[in-house]
Amino acid sequence: MYLIFLDKKRTSNFKSHKYVVFLYKLIHFFMKKFLIFFFIASVLSISCVKLEELEGNNVEYEVTQFELEENITLIIPNSEFSWIPDLINCMTIPSIPLVNEEGIVNFESFVPTQNPNPYAYLTYDIQPKSIVMELTNITDCDFGMLENVEIYVTDSSVTDASQFILQDPNNTSAPHNAVKIGELMNVSDGSNIIELDVNTDAVLDQFIHNQSFNTYANMNLDKAFTEEQAIIKTKLLLSVKLINEN
Repeated sequence: MYLIFLDKKRTSNFKSHKYVVFLYKLIHFFMKKFLIFFFIASVLSISCVKLEELEGNNVEYEVTQFELEENITLIIPNSEFSWIPDLINCMTIPSIPLVNEEGIVNFESFVPTQNPNPYAYLTYDIQPKSIVMELTNITDCDFGMLENVEIYVTDSSVTDASQFILQDPNNTSAPHNAVKIGELMNVSDGSNIIELDVNTDAVLDQFIHNQSFNTYANMNLDKAFTEEQAIIKTKLLLSVKLINEN
């Protein structure tokens, strides 16, 4: 009887063990299914959140603003006054019938200009901030020789003012190949340095991004000089904004 009792007990323990194992596997199976379902539901829930509701997309980027500098040299050759007899340095240009009745010499120049900054394409809203001109080499003469001056930036393909398609200040993205960046319509005597009135509506992205462009100067002179050429150093300071991409 004792042996029989032992056999029954072992049999009972064995069945209990199998039941526990079965129950464990069953629970484990449902837990795996639940975790998989929970994971999928979580992913779907996150995917359905609108982009604008994500915290990272609500970060406001500060506009990074800085300056670029362009240096241009304008050369006015003395040959502009070759028709004047007995030329004297800084003399008032004479009015000569059939030759020059107004006593004014108009000078135009297209200066090929290269943007030295290789990262200019990373900027936008490029606008002239200041234009300073310095007459460097005419002894005993100053900017009193100028009556007025206008400065433009053009595409490098433009070779004559008659080809200008001027930028529309009300629609700067409209097709254009030139824009006035500054002028000084009444130049005072007595200084070798002048600062032009800047066109604050001008946007230069198209020209600066192209790396090469023209700087066009149109000026009227009312005094002559005897030097071989007049050298005018022009510093163009540009205000630019850095493209921030998130």
